[in-house]
Amino acid sequence: MKFRHYIGLLLIAAMIAVNFTAPMRALRALPDVLWLEENSAGRALTDINGILSVNRGGALRASASDDETLGTEGSMQPGTLDIMLFDMIKLKSVTVFGTDEMWVVPGGHSIGVTLYTQGVLIVGMSEITSADGSSVSPGAQAGLQSGDYILSIDGTAVQDADQIAALCDSEAAVLVKYSRNGIIGDTMLQPVLDSRDNQYRLGLWIRNSTMGIGTLSFFDERSGWYAALGHAIMDIDTNTLLSVREGQTFSSRVEDVIKGEKGSPGELKGSFGAGNQIYGNILKNTDFGIYGAAKTQITNPLYPNAVPVAYPQEAQMSPAQLLTTLDDSGIRAFDCEIIRINPQSAPAAKGMVIKVTDPELLARTGGIVQGMSGSPLIQNGKLIGVVTHVFINDPTKGYCIYALWMLNQVG
Repeated sequence: MKFRHYIGLLLIAAMIAVNFTAPMRALRALPDVLWLEENSAGRALTDINGILSVNRGGALRASASDDETLGTEGSMQPGTLDIMLFDMIKLKSVTVFGTDEMWVVPGGHSIGVTLYTQGVLIVGMSEITSADGSSVSPGAQAGLQSGDYILSIDGTAVQDADQIAALCDSEAAVLVKYSRNGIIGDTMLQPVLDSRDNQYRLGLWIRNSTMGIGTLSFFDERSGWYAALGHAIMDIDTNTLLSVREGQTFSSRVEDVIKGEKGSPGELKGSFGAGNQIYGNILKNTDFGIYGAAKTQITNPLYPNAVPVAYPQEAQMSPAQLLTTLDDSGIRAFDCEIIRINPQSAPAAKGMVIKVTDPELLARTGGIVQGMSGSPLIQNGKLIGVVTHVFINDPTKGYCIYALWMLNQVG
């Protein structure tokens, strides 16, 4: 019995020891999805075995489930590689896409953004005092909610408050078509005569546009599209992602910098107008940024030629450079460091955490401030990510999205 006990303890100790070997640590760090620049199972085997730091005769190695092809990026049938122990026990499967190297022109330009929504967004409800002295909210009675988009009234598409007021300027009930979380519905709404000014009202606070300052992320010469911000434009009152009817991005002049402090995010203050250069229109507003067709070729003086887009697996916890604009001197490169990497196999936010280390940037902004969202992150000569959010309690740190996820949204 003691012999069996000792054997069991030895096996447990051996398993623990193996678990902490370099190949097993590499296996745990290996992402569930890899992108390789050659559509070849042999190349994939070589690359992954290199990551695992083992050779063909080692106990732990990769073998192809499909020895003909690994599929291409975007394919519905990607290849699969199995990580085997002694060619007998499967420890992990990795999905592998073959892909060509992708190149973009990095951004860093300060931009002004104007966006007009598809329909009119309800941002709040109010009560109307009727002729008999009672208070009523027609919008609420009709079942409308904050965050809904009014698309049409009695079949007429609406774009602003004045148009809605003209269509509802009587006691006649109107048919309202609306969108809620992407689902279309309709309801009858009864305007109420406001006793204070003798005007028919709906008891709705509405909005149809927004504008602000941000940073351009990159320009894709192949498609002619640009990307910016790295996050969605949301309505400040309802936290609703704003739909897009039309919009534009402009060159912007940074006029002031409010330094970020713990608990108080800083801000870049800029200006733009009709005389500024138009970078392009806005065709998409997504969780991963805004996108549109560029009006002209967008260039970056720091990178006159395009740079490769890195894949998530290439991110390293090491120094990088942040491209952004703080004043009339234009785009500058500032030192930072990737301090956390979140392995991701599908598009998602918060892929990395960076820490600003550049003394000048820290002195001027305190780190990352509002308006720097969209600033590209360069590591090892490649575009690896884009700044999205600052840490409120530590402005020297911020989140980045992997650039690949943004590039996938183009077109």
